[in-house]
Amino acid sequence: MRGRNTFDFGADRLCGRMRGKNTFDFGAGRLCGGMRGKNTFNFGAGRPYGGMRGKNTFDFGAGRPYGGMRGRNTFDFGVSWLYGEMKGESFQGKLAALH
Repeated sequence: MRGRNTFDFGADRLCGRMRGKNTFDFGAGRLCGGMRGKNTFNFGAGRPYGGMRGKNTFDFGAGRPYGGMRGRNTFDFGVSWLYGEMKGESFQGKLAALH
């Protein structure tokens, strides 16, 4: 948790990074290694283990981005299970399973 404006309000463990600028985690899931870059948010109860790097990467749902969501302007607003990649300028806003 180094950088500028880095928050973690959840009730679970934080064992890794959360570096960069404006990186938030408000959910109750654990954060073990992920969420680096600029403006990276996770408001749900999911657990970003190694993913969510880049610029402006958001995850508002209760899904779990284990290793994906890198790039620029990458969003995930649903309750989907996001395990893999979502790199580039991509967007997913539906309640679907993405393996």
